[in-house]
Amino acid sequence: MAGNTKEIVGRLEATGFMIEGAYTHDQLLDGMKGFERAALREVFRDEYSESLRVYDLSAHFRDMASRYALCDTEVYGRLSWGLHRLSREISSLVNGARGERYMARALGWLKCENEVLLNVELEHEGERCEYDAIVITPSGIDIVESKFFNYHAEIDSDGFFHDRARSRERSYNVGEKMRAKEHVLFSVIEEASPGAVPRSCVRSVLFVANNNAVVDDRFGLVDVCNSGQICPLIEGRRGEALDRDARSAVADVVEGARQTFLYEPPMDFDQLRSDVADFIVMTERASARSEAAAERAIEVDSPVRDGPAIDKGGTIPEIARDAVAILLYALGAGAAGYGIYRLTRQAA
Repeated sequence: MAGNTKEIVGRLEATGFMIEGAYTHDQLLDGMKGFERAALREVFRDEYSESLRVYDLSAHFRDMASRYALCDTEVYGRLSWGLHRLSREISSLVNGARGERYMARALGWLKCENEVLLNVELEHEGERCEYDAIVITPSGIDIVESKFFNYHAEIDSDGFFHDRARSRERSYNVGEKMRAKEHVLFSVIEEASPGAVPRSCVRSVLFVANNNAVVDDRFGLVDVCNSGQICPLIEGRRGEALDRDARSAVADVVEGARQTFLYEPPMDFDQLRSDVADFIVMTERASARSEAAAERAIEVDSPVRDGPAIDKGGTIPEIARDAVAILLYALGAGAAGYGIYRLTRQAA
């Protein structure tokens, strides 16, 4: 496919992926995965590209950069980081969606009366919060935050969640995030139905979707559970704070306050498109130069098979002239001796 930079960028833009300024969460995931497929098709055959991912594209570009001495170029440095960032963003959204599916499945096992509201976005006085699940039961309201990861995590004493192997990289503060969600949800309900729900009835749960993951909770102020623990945890809450009518009213308030938030792309996709196109063109030109140099080398190294062995305009080395002279002298002397021999035989 290939072409010049402008043509490649044009094809990537024509797919319609990641060309807008804002998206919903679902649109972001679809858009980034679409961009990934479009970039792969620029490099690999269609039937092959469908089975590949952005990290395969990164590996291919890394090999090309090494082969053609492009590793130190500004374009490759920016492209390498951009593809790494894209891979992480896609992985984060995919894992988030997976965690939400596992959470919804687990909440379906609740035995107590309940209302489960999934993927809710609320705003109060300029503060926006996303809720993976809001579970309304007779004992109160549980905000469930799902996470899917494959490493040994820790919630430190300050409430920060991070990978223990990367202890210096704190992703976010669990305590702060969950308290903000509680505040916004309670404020929305209180504004619509003052006094309908006691503030103490709004609680938070961190749901770990991967049962093989390990969480070392040193914070202790937010409940942490897995698929097998979440139902007993919610069912075990004490109290009858919300009757059926109250639960229904709360659900109606939350549904009525739902919003759809738009998010800016997490990276500059215009720059990434340009870098992908520039690097493809750079490698094609480098490949053409390499092939031309190899052909010239073959022409120089190959023996001459057609025409005279010695160029007509060339000069015969001196040692070669001497050898030819001796050969001709020997042949001449031999011929003369044979002639004399034949004459004497005839005379006799």
